[in-house]
Amino acid sequence: MSHEQITLRVNRIEFRWSPINKKYELVMWHTRQEGGEYCCVIAFFDYQKEGFDMRTVGRRYEEAYREYPGPTGIATRYAFDFLEARFNAEEAIKELKL
Repeated sequence: MSHEQITLRVNRIEFRWSPINKKYELVMWHTRQEGGEYCCVIAFFDYQKEGFDMRTVGRRYEEAYREYPGPTGIATRYAFDFLEARFNAEEAIKELKL
């Protein structure tokens, strides 16, 4: 399956595919004083044989959750729902090829 541009941004928290890291990730967006935005990865989703595991980056996820609990929770739930559906579809495709 390809990695479509599936993203969800809620306030400052975004779930997306990273072509650089080759993983799904959660990022937190920040505003520069001089204008513009930049983001920091707060969590990666690693593919495992039983599904996807979330790996946080230092305390960034906890800090994002403390600052933006609603958006962080919504984006995280969306990420897990999307990745579980993707994993199940990939497993079903593997079974059809047997």
